[in-house]
Amino acid sequence: MKRNLWTALAALVIIAAVLPGTAGCAMPGSSGSPAAEIVVLSGIDPNTLDPYLMTTLNPEENIGFHIWDQLVWRTADRELVPMLATSWALIDDLTWEFTLREDVDFTNGEHFTAEAVRFSLERARDLPGSVNSTPYGISYAWSEILDDYTIRIHTERPAPNLTRELSNFNIVPPRYYADTPLEELAEHPVGSGPYRFVSWERDGPLVIEANDDYWGGAPAIQKITMRAVPEASARIAELETGAVDLISNVPPDQTNLVQTDRSRVEAMEGLRRIFIYIHLEEGKPWADVRVRQAMNYAVDVNTIGETLFAGYARRYATFMNPPNDNPDLKPYPYDPEKARALLAEAGYPDGFDVILNTPVGRYNKDKEAAEAVAAYLREVGIRAEVIPVDWSTYLQEMLVPRQNLQLGLIGFGTTTSELLEAQQLTKDYPLEITDWYNEEYEALYAQAAGTLDREERLALLYRAQAIAYEECPWIWLWRQYNFYGVSKRLQWTPRADERIDFRGAAIVVD
Repeated sequence: MKRNLWTALAALVIIAAVLPGTAGCAMPGSSGSPAAEIVVLSGIDPNTLDPYLMTTLNPEENIGFHIWDQLVWRTADRELVPMLATSWALIDDLTWEFTLREDVDFTNGEHFTAEAVRFSLERARDLPGSVNSTPYGISYAWSEILDDYTIRIHTERPAPNLTRELSNFNIVPPRYYADTPLEELAEHPVGSGPYRFVSWERDGPLVIEANDDYWGGAPAIQKITMRAVPEASARIAELETGAVDLISNVPPDQTNLVQTDRSRVEAMEGLRRIFIYIHLEEGKPWADVRVRQAMNYAVDVNTIGETLFAGYARRYATFMNPPNDNPDLKPYPYDPEKARALLAEAGYPDGFDVILNTPVGRYNKDKEAAEAVAAYLREVGIRAEVIPVDWSTYLQEMLVPRQNLQLGLIGFGTTTSELLEAQQLTKDYPLEITDWYNEEYEALYAQAAGTLDREERLALLYRAQAIAYEECPWIWLWRQYNFYGVSKRLQWTPRADERIDFRGAAIVVD
């Protein structure tokens, strides 16, 4: 099966009139709001603007869902509501039927029909180098077009997760994406979303402008310029001058710097799980489960949370978020003596050397967090050397090709879908960088993925979580708490899933 990179996991409010049965649609905040321009800073640049080749997860997704629409929209409360699809129904265990909006045009003039849905799913599946996981996640088989505004999606196996997967899936205009060279598509995207692409300079600003013909009503914010500034201090400095309107990944111990007359702090406990992947390799000490367990006992995660994150980081017990987490599992306690004993039992009483890679600027205090973890590992004899790498290199030269991997810090976002979360430790998950394989875990996941009853599905996944808990393919760390610096002139609210959405945003007029 084709390997695809899952996308992850990131709107203030849903477009009011996309609810079933409505004839029109109005963007929240679009009525009576003045024209406005804003500047937004994140920590990293996009790698591409092709929706099925995007690989930086939330930062690229935050660009993408302003340019493209999805069949289903995920609200800030993580509810699924209609978008390009007005309704849907499960016809049988392997067939979903979607009724589509009839009043949607792409910004290049193409009209949206069922063909765009079929084309998008098949392009995401078949495009060389595609890193979009939706066709794999729903076990996509084929599309049956009943008429211009009705389509049936057939799957190879039951897909209880289908609508949630589609809330991450961007729909593209078929003629433009079939006829345009790939290199141009990577830099000149076209969609049907509330914003149209204007320009992008690699390692420079990306500009989008309001789509005045948007079927949901033009957004209040007329122009958005997005730039990447890796250093948090530099992002904060620009916010302090009034040159920008929103910055992400404000370190929690520096929130006082953005709480000023010009700006405020917006905070939200997120769903992203930060962890240290352990890349299993035959002959390496960490191929032994006792060594991996020792690593988990060795790290005082809660103290790191207190010192680096002002208390906004507590260790989780399992990689799955509430309400899908197994309540019987408790976080690994900090126990360096037990860690040393397990290392000795495994044959490494004097420890060993290991590389711990980390991105810089991708997550809140990522480099500092990796260094703190390494310090604790060294205390029990695991001599960890931290190697900081810029995010683009980290992703494109290490994680995707799986090169030079031993240990590494990374974070997986989520939409609170239990199947998406469980999939992240399966052998076929495209970013499963540990190469951990457990036959029982795989069987439980496969059974859960074909189970339409949610309670039965969770019971299977509770058992799967217990297996992963004992096997420790990760050093379990914390869920990221997200802090944003926001200009006081910008009306905007964060989301737990890290989507930075300006559909409902507006400029406050004094």
